Amino acid sequence: DLGITRPTIYRHFASTEELLAAAAEIALEHWTAVIGEMTNAPGDAADQIVEAVAYLIEHLSDEPLLATLLETDRMRVMSRQMVMPAAISRSRLMLENSRIDWSARGFTDERMDDLVEFLLRMIQSMVIAPSDPPRSPAGLRAYLRLWIGPVMVANTDDVS
Repeated sequence: DLGITRPTIYRHFASTEELLAAAAEIALEHWTAVIGEMTNAPGDAADQIVEAVAYLIEHLSDEPLLATLLETDRMRVMSRQMVMPAAISRSRLMLENSRIDWSARGFTDERMDDLVEFLLRMIQSMVIAPSDPPRSPAGLRAYLRLWIGPVMVANTDDVS
């Protein structure tokens, strides 16, 4: 017992959804830090991003709070939280602080936002509705490489 009463909680959070969204945000901060470490190592940028996305897909459901949210009707709160502007900004900042030279790859501010949203939506869909039958670790990485690899190629064309 932490000695926190329900009225105290509801003074800070107007609803259960707000409380769960705040808790999900805290849990997602941990994962952002882990991925930040993974993408800060030397190596091929596409391989790093594929490995980071695969890691999240394989391990997000191990996070107790997120697993609880995924198993309840509150999943919508968590899934929406994953692609909100705050999550996109945090994930973008993490990628910008990696060793990857995004500008050399043709990534403008708008393209970075698009890339991050694409990656988050891919993670979101594969966590919420996993493949059936499940892909092996190597199969997952091959699948991700097929779709993420081309996005990582330098491209200066405008995205509309």
